[in-house]
Amino acid sequence: MSGEARATRERTLAAIAAAGYTVGEELWPDLANCSQCHAGCTDSPNSGKRQ
Repeated sequence: MSGEARATRERTLAAIAAAGYTVGEELWPDLANCSQCHAGCTDSPNSGKRQ
């Protein structure tokens, strides 16, 4: 996970906690490999993996 992605994740988790919600850490793993592009996502309609 890049430094920018890690910082965004931490801000998001802090905002959730500040709003009074419990953060399910198991739902927010400290890793990511997403290109933010349909062509790069695992479940992309363009990847050929989805049927």
